[in-house]
Amino acid sequence: MRVKHFTTLLVPPFLAVLYAHILLFIAALRSGLSHDFFNAHLWVRWDSGHYLRIAQVGYSHVYWCKQTPSIPVFSWCGDAAWMPLYPWLISIVSRIGVTPEQGAVVISAVFAYLLMVAVWYLIGPSWDVRSLCCLALAAAFPGMVYFNAVFPISLVAFFSTVFLILLIKKRYFLAGLAGVVAIWSYSASLVLVPISFVVILLYDRGSRLWEWVKRTSATTGTMLVGVLALLASFKLWTGDWFATAKIQSNYGSGLNNPVFIFIQSLSGGTRVEFALQNRNPGYLFHAPKEQSVFIFVLLVSICVVALREKPIQRSSIIIVIYSLAVWLLLLLQGPQLSRYRSEALLIPCVALVRKLPWVFQVGAVAAASFIAVDLAQLFYTSLII
Repeated sequence: MRVKHFTTLLVPPFLAVLYAHILLFIAALRSGLSHDFFNAHLWVRWDSGHYLRIAQVGYSHVYWCKQTPSIPVFSWCGDAAWMPLYPWLISIVSRIGVTPEQGAVVISAVFAYLLMVAVWYLIGPSWDVRSLCCLALAAAFPGMVYFNAVFPISLVAFFSTVFLILLIKKRYFLAGLAGVVAIWSYSASLVLVPISFVVILLYDRGSRLWEWVKRTSATTGTMLVGVLALLASFKLWTGDWFATAKIQSNYGSGLNNPVFIFIQSLSGGTRVEFALQNRNPGYLFHAPKEQSVFIFVLLVSICVVALREKPIQRSSIIIVIYSLAVWLLLLLQGPQLSRYRSEALLIPCVALVRKLPWVFQVGAVAAASFIAVDLAQLFYTSLII
C-alpha cells in the first residue's frame, strides 16, 4: 500500500517534468539550438552571470556606479540584488568536479522536479484526470523555462509551495523556516512575511490572544529573524545593511501603480520608446504580453472558485491570498521588472484549477503550453532577460 502511495506521489511529477522538457526542446528546435539542449551554456543568460560569479568569488562591496545614459545619477552598483542561497548551492556542487554552469543546471533541474512533487501534493495526488490536468498545467506554467535555467526560480518556487503546504497544515514554525529559505533564495519572497501575518490574523487567531501571538511569532516572527540575519550578512559581505535595496532601486523597484503597469505591459511601442519610458524590452514581444493576460484570467478564475465554495475553504483562501499578493508585488515593482520570469512563483494557484470545469482546464494547459514554447524561444535567443 505504501509503495502504491509513493508511486502516485512521485511518478506523475516525473511525467510532468518530461512534458516540460518536451516543450523546451520544441522551443530549442525552433530556435535552431536543439544541438545545445544538453549543454549547460544554453541555460545561462543575463542574470545567471551574477549567480555564477557570487558562487565563485562571493559578493563585492557596494559602490557608486559610473554615470552612463542608462544608469541614473547617484546610483549604487554591486551584486547584492541577488540572494545568496542559490550561489552557495552552486559553489557546493561545483566541488564534485563539474563546472559552476553544470552544477547550477543540475540544481535547477532537481528543484524543478521537487517543485512538481510539492505542487502535486498541493493538488491532491491521484490518477484522476482533473488532477493530472492541473499537473500538466504546472509543467507548462508561465515562466517555466526559468525552472530549468541558471536562475533560482525552481528553488524559491519549491520552498514557497512548501511554505503554503505547511501553513495550510498549521505547522507554523516549519512554515516560517521554509519562508526563510525562500527569502534567502529570492528577494520577492519577502512577501511571505505579510502573507503569513494576514492568514494567521484572519483564520488562526485562536480563542485567546496568547494563541495568536504564539502562532504569529512562530511563522511571521521566524521569517523576520531570517530577514534581519540576511541584512546582517549583507552588512558583513558588502559593508552596507541595505545593499540589496540600494542596488534594486536602479531597476525602478518601488511603489508603482499596478493597474498602469499592467496596462502598460500590454501596450505597444518601439524599442526607443520603451527605453525612454524605462520599460522592460521583453514586452516588445507577444509571449510576455500573452502570459500577462493568461495569469490575469487564471487569477480571476481561482478567486471566483474560492469565493463560491460553500463553506469557503481555508486552504483555498490561503492560496488565493498568496497568489494575489505575489502578483500585486510584481506589478508594484515597476515597468523594468521581468515579470514573465517571476510570475512562475504563482504556480501554487494550479491547485485551485482542479475545481474549474474540465473545458477550462484543457484550454489552460493548451494555452500555457503554446506560451511556454514561445517564451522559451525568446529566452534561448537572448531576447528576454
